[in-house]
Amino acid sequence: MAGLKGGRTLLVAAAVLTTWTVPCIYAQRSDIPKALVNAPDMERWGVGWIEVKTGYKVLSVTRFNGHSKLHEDPNVLIESGKIGNWEWQVEAAPSVAAQWRTFQAQAQTKVVTQEAEQTQNWLHTASNWTLAFERAHRVAVYLLGREPLPLHATLLLIPDGVKYSKQVTETRTEGAPLTLAFYWQESKPAAFVEDVATTMYEYQHLLVDSKMIPSEGHGIGDQTTNDEARSQCWSDATDLALLAGSSSHMEWKASNAQAALALLQQSEQTQLGNSNQSRAKGDHKDKVPYEDAYLYGRLFEVESISSYFQGKGLSLYIEAKDLDRANSFMSVCRAMTQSPTDVTEGGYPAAQVQYVPFFPPNLNSHNIEPSAH
Repeated sequence: MAGLKGGRTLLVAAAVLTTWTVPCIYAQRSDIPKALVNAPDMERWGVGWIEVKTGYKVLSVTRFNGHSKLHEDPNVLIESGKIGNWEWQVEAAPSVAAQWRTFQAQAQTKVVTQEAEQTQNWLHTASNWTLAFERAHRVAVYLLGREPLPLHATLLLIPDGVKYSKQVTETRTEGAPLTLAFYWQESKPAAFVEDVATTMYEYQHLLVDSKMIPSEGHGIGDQTTNDEARSQCWSDATDLALLAGSSSHMEWKASNAQAALALLQQSEQTQLGNSNQSRAKGDHKDKVPYEDAYLYGRLFEVESISSYFQGKGLSLYIEAKDLDRANSFMSVCRAMTQSPTDVTEGGYPAAQVQYVPFFPPNLNSHNIEPSAH
């Protein structure tokens, strides 16, 4: 995912992350080093677009290296809805469904929901799935500059820490099917917004696979790196939209991403040396090996943001209440989406980013109340 699952702070610090997306399925290979794929408590997601003559066919993958057995299936529908050309539904394990209802019944949750609705769902933490998907759809329209790819999303909520592995191949006529599972944290119920951000991470890959967004790069390694960088931007942009006006913050640190990349590459090389295996390779013109594409994608997303922010004299730290800085970040993601350029050259060129506000100009700090989010 886009950041640490720690309270309300989302810190993009790859050196210490235990939650990653594995968004690309290419010849049954992963674009993440095996040292990460097999790590304890790793959470992974992936999608694969399958060409069909009519409709949409997608392979969705969820794999959690948990430590306990799942004793209940996520078969209780807790919420569903439609926004634009998107349909979505959330199903939960019975114990999780009960905890979700408790969370929704809390007085503080109702207050936050009311505050969000008073701003036409622009500000304050999205406190239910309807508000969250409405904002995510709004982000998709902004980033693409047009109506997004039709989507039929199913999110499955399961107890935290269980071992889980599921592949779902679906065909639908009304929208691209996407089925992903997520842990439910009873102690941090509002963290469910990150599940929507991860869903948007994977959805962006479908936009590239369906050719709604053109791919960039010479071979599969570079193309996947560009795809990963943009998906990370979509995830972070969705997070910002879902938390806008709250006390949350996001921070990007290139040094952490670089350190993580070096350590993981070293670990992978050591494992390969011990097993006499060879690394998965992409096209000979690739700057980035396919197996490292995810990690480099994270790094190039940071470099893309850094380049634009430095030109504006901004640090890579955004409070969710700082709508102008959030607009700057959104503008970078919008440029990466609508005018793709090969970021493996050192990040997205700052000169090609046009500042286009996501949040309406009538929203400002006066709209943001000091209630606890």
